Amino acid sequence: FFFQAEDGIRDFCLSRGLGDVYKRQTLQLNYLNNKILEDVPATDSRLRPDQLALEIGYIELGVAEKKRLEEKQRAVRKSLEESNQLYEPKWFKQQTCLLYTSP
Repeated sequence: FFFQAEDGIRDFCLSRGLGDVYKRQTLQLNYLNNKILEDVPATDSRLRPDQLALEIGYIELGVAEKKRLEEKQRAVRKSLEESNQLYEPKWFKQQTCLLYTSP
């Protein structure tokens, strides 16, 4: 069977389909109430100022902040390279995962 759309002009209507549901759920994923904030580590990306600005619609501010953070990271890396120092992670350490290591 083939279905053909009706001829004629349809009323303009904003979508209320699954896209709106997914958008609402996605926005709720990043919502941080006080209870969640108690358990969130300082490294959680939802706390980044550029992410927060983008989420509330301040696009120019978010982009500028992201650029500032990236330039700061590049400067730190360049400084470490010039002084022949290795990067030392503050929050994580690299180790072998025993669970996924093949025998």
